[in-house]
Amino acid sequence: MRLPEVRALTSLSTATIYRLMDDGTFPQSVKLSKRATAWLESEVTAWIAERVSASRQPSATAAGSRLARQALPAGAVAERRAVLS
Repeated sequence: MRLPEVRALTSLSTATIYRLMDDGTFPQSVKLSKRATAWLESEVTAWIAERVSASRQPSATAAGSRLARQALPAGAVAERRAVLS
């Protein structure tokens, strides 16, 4: 599949696709010629399936961060923002 098809299938921008490839978290492209690149459809669809599967599983980290946000006292968010800026 060529880049426009990959973008349409994943709903990712070109920059994001290449950044994820550089991070090693997206299937690598295949060089077809000097100026042509493509991806294997099976690899891209497997990547999507992995993302869907991961999003469907409860995450201890996500639950913990939700609890941490709930436990913050009033005004703590404003204090945190002031420290970070």
